[in-house]
Amino acid sequence: MVISEQIKALIAKMAAAVEKRDAMVVKSATEGVALTAEQFTEIDGINAALEADQKQLDVLKTTEKSLAARAVAVPKSADDVTVTDKSAVSVTTNAPKGSAFTRTAMVLAKSKGNLAVAQSLAQAHYKDDSVVNGIIKAAVAAGSTEVAQWAGNLIYPEQYAGDFIELLYPQTILGRLNLRKVPFNVRISSQTSGTTVGWVGEAQPAPVTSAGFDKVFLTWAKVYALSVLDQELIRFSNPAAEALVQTDLLKATAKGLDLSFVSSNAAVANVSPAGILNGAPSIAATGNTAEALIADIQTLVAPFIAANIDMTQAKLLMSPARALAIGSIRNTLGNKFFPDMSMNGGVLENFPVLTSNNVAGNEIILVIPDEIYLSEDAGPQIDISTEASIIMDTNPAAAIANAATTPVVPVSMFQSNMVAVRIGQFINWQARRPGLCAAVLTGVAYSAS
Repeated sequence: MVISEQIKALIAKMAAAVEKRDAMVVKSATEGVALTAEQFTEIDGINAALEADQKQLDVLKTTEKSLAARAVAVPKSADDVTVTDKSAVSVTTNAPKGSAFTRTAMVLAKSKGNLAVAQSLAQAHYKDDSVVNGIIKAAVAAGSTEVAQWAGNLIYPEQYAGDFIELLYPQTILGRLNLRKVPFNVRISSQTSGTTVGWVGEAQPAPVTSAGFDKVFLTWAKVYALSVLDQELIRFSNPAAEALVQTDLLKATAKGLDLSFVSSNAAVANVSPAGILNGAPSIAATGNTAEALIADIQTLVAPFIAANIDMTQAKLLMSPARALAIGSIRNTLGNKFFPDMSMNGGVLENFPVLTSNNVAGNEIILVIPDEIYLSEDAGPQIDISTEASIIMDTNPAAAIANAATTPVVPVSMFQSNMVAVRIGQFINWQARRPGLCAAVLTGVAYSAS
């Protein structure tokens, strides 16, 4: 026990002894009864103890003052915190990334788009999460919540989506490629062919050369991801329920973005961009052996080398299963042909490999990130509905078109006790030079067998 603690304990002990002695004397005087011999003896003992304790207290206080006078300040180090008049304390949440977005979606689903109810639920379930409560308070309803359709487009401050986007993008092909980012609705001059030079003799005219340029203009386009969740799951606010909802939202959004990006679909004016494989070279695999793979990759990159495209940022995209199969190919000695390959990617013929389940298992895609312009708005939007009827198909337009032969039965969210969460994001991309941003190897079946 340190000296200061001993002093504190001794003062408390002496105060208790004084109170006991005084109480004994006051009681005797109040009752008009003289103190007995035993009481006199007890009082004398208390006074003697108090006298001894006071001497001990004086010594302790003197020693404490002496030690304080001889104390030496601890030298400052580089890690010391300097506190000034402008210093402030900031508190950061330890909630997992994406939790604000997920919790907001769950609160809105529980409240069926009613912002007043949503605010009460946010305060009840997440009272310590200032971000979620701030989002709900700042939310603006862009439509009626009383019609049996989508409950209105709810637009929130950009802060609510930051951690969700940070969590989402590493799971997408788009987020792992370093594409050329440009703003929306800005005309970009794109060079389509290089300049040439020529030697000039004395007093001879210099040749006139010109580079080929084109204009790239990325307008607003929006992609939607639709996720259907059980009402029972939405009602729970425990971490396990949040994790399940977050995983489903991430998968739906990532799949929607990636399938559009690596498709061969043509652009639809003012609706959607063309997939990077639209108009791209398509080469059929020549076999399933390691030798065939090496030859096919050489064929795949040949058009880009001939066009003098910068290949330093080029990457290969494939499914995890295909990457695992390629990494398992062995030679006659049992050694791996491609030891740097695994289901998580790696390096194949000097090209970095990215894997995604959104790439077809029988395709390998070569992509040149520097040859693709990307415009995006980091803040997605949420729509919630418990009354809509959903066509549970990855291609609802085709399902409707074939309804005559294959009947389409929409699923009622209300009848099924489910909630639909629709996430929309403004995003657009375009190749700098048509047909020179990607190529695809089809009919791929490379494996160890």
